[in-house]
Parts: sequence; C-alpha cells; structure tokens
Amino acid sequence: AQLRGDILARLQQPLPAAAAEPAPAPMHRPAELLPRALHPYFGRTWKALRWRWVAPGVHLVRAAAGSGDTLVMLKIAPGKSIPLHSHHGSELTQILQGAYDDELGHFGPGDMADLDSDIEHRPITSPGVPCVCVAALDGPLQFRGWLARKMQPMVGL
Repeated sequence: AQLRGDILARLQQPLPAAAAEPAPAPMHRPAELLPRALHPYFGRTWKALRWRWVAPGVHLVRAAAGSGDTLVMLKIAPGKSIPLHSHHGSELTQILQGAYDDELGHFGPGDMADLDSDIEHRPITSPGVPCVCVAALDGPLQFRGWLARKMQPMVGL
C-alpha cells in the first residue's frame, strides 16, 4: 500500500514551470534512460536491468518487496497475453513502451491502469514493440486458470 501511495503522490505533484513546457528536440531524454522517477528503484538505464524469464515472451525485474508490497517492471512480447486474473488488493500500472488491450480498453505509453479486486482482466499486448510497464501491487494476483495458479509461486506475483 505504501508503494502505491508513493506513486500516486508523485503523480499529483505539479510540474515545475520549465518541465511543463515541451523541450526542444535535442533535449529529449535519450532512449536508453528510464524515467527519472524510476531511478531509485531500477537504476538509470534500460541496459542496467536484469530481466528474469517468467513465461514465454514475458520477463520481469523486481525492484522492491516487503510488507506485502511489490514493485516490478514487466516486458511482454508483442501479441502475448497474461492469463485472466483479478487482484488481491490493488495494482497500479503505468505503460512505458508498447501497449496492451484488455476488458477496460487500450493502454499505451503514459497511460495508467488503477485496478483492484473487483476487476478481472486478460491483458493482450499490441503488435509492434514489447509492452514495458511498471506495476505496484499491494497483494498477489489471483489467477483463474489452474496452470497459472501452479506457476504463480515460481513467479512471485
């Protein structure tokens, strides 16, 4: 719950006047850098990440664990789906790259999904590039299918 609260608090902070204006083209963040808000959790660059295989086309980096809270970055290959699931607690997810569709709609770069135990969904990534997202969870996922439930302890989500 604290990770979710921290992320929501950061999202509500006003941008400094200079940051609210679009930067000129040469000043854009280099593609290898992660957003600054993620540096304390994942480091500065994509290159520094150590992706762990979870399932075919699905990789994960765990940034924080403890007191039931989990912060992860997921990289899911184009056209892959995550098994149908709901949530024990809440999940706050932001898309960094790529996109996915689920029962709630289409989510692309910059979009946030705020999910709780009342929502059951099956995200399916869009064609093109892998979908990379950051998710703060304050409880484990609740999978409906038996195979996903059997694999869940190995994945730790």
